[in-house]
Amino acid sequence: MTARESVVVFAPGSVGNVGPGLDILGLAIAGAGDTVRAEWSEGRGVVVHDAGHPDLPTEPTRNTAAIAVQAVLRRAGTLGGIALHITKGLPLSGGQGGSAASAVAGAVAANLLCAAGLDRNALLECAMEAEASVAGRHADNLAPSLLGGLVLVRSVEPMDVVQLPLPASLRVVLVQPEQRLNTRDARAVLPADVSREIALHQAAHVAAMVAGACLGDLQLLGRGLDDRIAEPARRRLLPGFEEAQRAARAAGALGGSISGAGPTAFALVEDDAIGARVLGAMQRAYAAAGMPTTGRVAEVDFQGAREPPSGDARAIRARFDAACCARPSRTASGVWRFAEVVLPTAAHVAVTHPEGNTPLITRSALDAFAGVDELLLKHEGHNPTGSFKDRGMTVGVTQAKRIGARAVACASTGNTSASLAAYAAQAGLPALVFVPEGQIALGKLTQSLAYGARTLLVEGDFDACLRLVQHASEVLGIYLLNSINPFRVEGQKTIVLEMLQQLAWDVPEWIVLPAGNLGNTAAFGKALLEAYEWGLIPRLPRLAAIQAEGASPFAQAFARDFDRLVPMAAHTVATAIKIGAPASYDRAVRAIRATHGVVRSVTDTEILTAKAAIDAAGVGCEPASAATLAGIRQLRADGVIRSGERVVGVLTGHVLKDPGILQTMHQETEPQPSWANRPIRIAPEVDAVRRVLDAALLIEE
Repeated sequence: MTARESVVVFAPGSVGNVGPGLDILGLAIAGAGDTVRAEWSEGRGVVVHDAGHPDLPTEPTRNTAAIAVQAVLRRAGTLGGIALHITKGLPLSGGQGGSAASAVAGAVAANLLCAAGLDRNALLECAMEAEASVAGRHADNLAPSLLGGLVLVRSVEPMDVVQLPLPASLRVVLVQPEQRLNTRDARAVLPADVSREIALHQAAHVAAMVAGACLGDLQLLGRGLDDRIAEPARRRLLPGFEEAQRAARAAGALGGSISGAGPTAFALVEDDAIGARVLGAMQRAYAAAGMPTTGRVAEVDFQGAREPPSGDARAIRARFDAACCARPSRTASGVWRFAEVVLPTAAHVAVTHPEGNTPLITRSALDAFAGVDELLLKHEGHNPTGSFKDRGMTVGVTQAKRIGARAVACASTGNTSASLAAYAAQAGLPALVFVPEGQIALGKLTQSLAYGARTLLVEGDFDACLRLVQHASEVLGIYLLNSINPFRVEGQKTIVLEMLQQLAWDVPEWIVLPAGNLGNTAAFGKALLEAYEWGLIPRLPRLAAIQAEGASPFAQAFARDFDRLVPMAAHTVATAIKIGAPASYDRAVRAIRATHGVVRSVTDTEILTAKAAIDAAGVGCEPASAATLAGIRQLRADGVIRSGERVVGVLTGHVLKDPGILQTMHQETEPQPSWANRPIRIAPEVDAVRRVLDAALLIEE
């Protein structure tokens, strides 16, 4: 590590005392958090220029961030002066880990500023020293704020914490009443001792929550949220809490309790739709009790404390551009040059090919085919294994190595399995790929076999494979790397970041992509919203997700204003998007709505016609990719894409991913389509060659 001039670190808020896990289980919450900017100053010691709130002290001996910084300085043996600027995104005395987040952000910032190289346990100890000065030793708030996700605190002396896996679909409903509850007052009402019966109950329910998290069993996780120590003691301090919890369960919550010491209440839910329903029910219950509230539905923060993209948009762009294009001392990967917004907590990249750096292609023949001026096609088939999946897999497999996964697995229609097999081989991890028997293209199946993955041919379609691999991962402890894995999405969002960078951050009107399991649609939406939030782009382009007509549950839901997802039996020649029950539906809905996008479906005939045009232009792609061009042509014909609007289409896979379809298209289809390019049998004579050449020249003229 090299010392820096200044550092900015964000640490997320958290739910502590999760359920029966008093000071044992903590959960990091995406969205709000505290930010600390640390910079060198004259003199020695720590000075707080801005505490972030008028009620917080600026004296360095009483400010949690400053105390944590001082603890790091002592361990690093640094005598210089450090100035702090703190931004509070979390409420004071709100039960959302505000003091812990400030302490963690301060410790991480000082560690980076001084190049101290402290490990996570040392950082936790420094942050705990600060937290103890204001609210007690709460590793259940500190650990998730530092590490992200759901954390089990096994011990604080010595420090021993364990990150537990969680399904990415889990959501947390947070409702904060308009009251302040001092942590010491909240702790004062706790009983001095408990009965053996209650102690056994708490232990059993903590075990149930850990099991539910590790197995991905959200119902079991929710049932474990039954606290009989802190919650009964604190109810009298929290008007409306009991009514809100009853309302939450009636509205479909898995379970809920008090966040930390309170007053914030939380509930766990399975998805965004249930979360919205539960949030409304809880707020109405509090209102009936005369208690105003604020609330939100949040994702789990899986990253923990990190350096956010800092500075103005010009500075962020400059950092991304400086890391571009395999310059000396920089990464050759088109994913990892965006590491600070993909996986900022990774000390090093475990597995990279490298990947990314895919071209933007233009062909006048395709402009004419689609009816769009200067159509740009970003060809993700130029990735190492021939598809966009490599972008997510480099991040997902790196994370698998970080957490010590024993094996990795995925369900696939082909591209995911090929990518997983290649990256797992590089990482030295056993890989299991679950593919639908008889429904995977030869070019993809052979890749999985060549790279050494255990390839399991499942009797059923992709959706059956996904159900099986999810269950197997729960029972056998295999790390699941389908697009529901949040680290996959982080990698795939670099398609958009790289595209924008190639366009000099000049935003097109439309980005069009094929849609199957909807991981890319979700990733694109996330990337665009983040780029807009950071000031990299002045507006959001519109997303257009294109499905095959025979596998179009997302398009059908869009036509009904996304009322619900209705799974279907999928049938299409575009095997990569032959999915009837997309796993990333909720996240994709958010992406389309946020960008005022559209979802359309195209027929197999339209897909193959578009593929023939792409192939004949010397570009080439697999059938699913051709759905993009077919969709652009349809949207332009319907006037949705208007004349003069700039369009970037995404091609997701290489032409040799599905060689079988080329045989069918060009040699077997009857009647022979106009674009069929059939082999010509000739006699071994120059005159025969001349006749073929003359015919070709005549066509060209």
